[in-house]
Amino acid sequence: MAKTGKIAFILEQVRLCLDHQDYVRAQILSRKISPIVFDIDTSKEKKKPKEGDNLVEEAPADIPSLLELKRIYYELMIRYYTHNNDYLEICRCYKAIYDIPSVKENPALWTPVLRKICWFLVLAPHDPMQSSLLNSTLDYKILSELPNFRLMLKVAVILLSSQIICLNFT
Repeated sequence: MAKTGKIAFILEQVRLCLDHQDYVRAQILSRKISPIVFDIDTSKEKKKPKEGDNLVEEAPADIPSLLELKRIYYELMIRYYTHNNDYLEICRCYKAIYDIPSVKENPALWTPVLRKICWFLVLAPHDPMQSSLLNSTLDYKILSELPNFRLMLKVAVILLSSQIICLNFT
């Protein structure tokens, strides 16, 4: 069975668990898929694959492509993290969806995703990862097309830095 077929099967199990509100089992199943598998470049051909290599074979016609499976995986993880109110992880999932080439190329797709990234970044509790994501998102040049959201992120950075300064003086 091709690796994409296995991933599609596990994702369907995760979807069914989420539909039945079995969040513990959904988390267990989702951990069977390493997000690194979605970053494998299948266009590079290797001369001789070694016996233990994890190669992603081409998907059969009835199974979605690896990039489509990546989108499905992160959408399911958004459903899971929404149940836990983990806004930072929801933001990271949307960032992964934003990084899919087909989403970046289509303004009808990237605009709502980028808006959600901004909202969940602001909603997330302050920690170093949130601060890092906030600064990296502000560096997106495409964010200039959403000036209100860019302003919202800048205000969040200013508020966070002023809180840190106040905490240092107490």
